Amino acid sequence: MDSALGWIGKIFEYLGMFIPKFFILNTKQRAVRWKRGKFIQEDGPGVHVFWPFTTVVQTVNVVRQAMQLKPLPLTTKDMVSVAVGQIVVFEIYDAVKALTTTDEIMDTIGEIAQTALPDIIMGSTFEEIIADACHDDPETLSPLNATLTKYAAKLLDDFGVRVLYCKINALSKVTTVKLLGDAYATPGNLA
Repeated sequence: MDSALGWIGKIFEYLGMFIPKFFILNTKQRAVRWKRGKFIQEDGPGVHVFWPFTTVVQTVNVVRQAMQLKPLPLTTKDMVSVAVGQIVVFEIYDAVKALTTTDEIMDTIGEIAQTALPDIIMGSTFEEIIADACHDDPETLSPLNATLTKYAAKLLDDFGVRVLYCKINALSKVTTVKLLGDAYATPGNLA
């Protein structure tokens, strides 16, 4: 029955493109409109109207947000294998940049925030990372986290994103085990 009458829905969908649409933005959101595909307009909080036939609207949250990033397997300067996770806290200060310079802003934030991690971890010894993790002043960032934040902030500024801070929030040693038939490898029997 759905497919037999599906064409009626398509007709109403087509006709609906010629009727103005309303949308409401709260104080946490901004919208970017592409009029006729090329004229860009940013909308702030409030009630807005657009013509779906000639305008595309995309919204983004611009308030403080946190993103937990997956742990990366890395090797420190002193050849210790570790898995390091981090959190990035940010806000979007320019909705037009955020929505027009990349296809998916949240993926871009995660990808770029994580690019600093290998350089920082591979340039530090395991003991330095542990000492940094024991930083006990909640008002300031530890040296490694401050470097991570500065690096991410510099790169994400081009996308209209302000990084408030990045922190390493998960650290564990990783052991690689090579299976040898029914036994497991130990340092003495690795081939």
